[in-house]
Amino acid sequence: MPVPEPRYLSRHHHHHGLTAVESRWTTRRRFLATLPAPGEPPPAADYIVTGTLTPDATGNYLEDGTYNGRPAYRRADSQFWIWWSPATLWWFLSPAKGDDSTCWIRWFDTVEGDYWPMSNATGIPTVTAA
Repeated sequence: MPVPEPRYLSRHHHHHGLTAVESRWTTRRRFLATLPAPGEPPPAADYIVTGTLTPDATGNYLEDGTYNGRPAYRRADSQFWIWWSPATLWWFLSPAKGDDSTCWIRWFDTVEGDYWPMSNATGIPTVTAA
């Protein structure tokens, strides 16, 4: 008994005018179109830190998970973080989550606004929504 030929979707047996293979390629092309091309700027930041600061904590910050039950924000190069401390009820800007050895603080409930230097930090950083 001969083995039947495999059956593939043809232009006449498909959904929305595309074969299964064409549909996968269309979905992939649409996804790839949402990614930045090489050499293009990174995606928009959630917050921007400005000021004349030592150490230099300025830059674009993106949400990167949570810390102590609140969103945490990482600078694009991962060298600084904005994070919440429930013990003090302050926002911190520092080189690492939980690190207050070099930091700025904001004792308000919102991320945006001015932060004050503490522990080896100088300058007044301003955090604004991107």
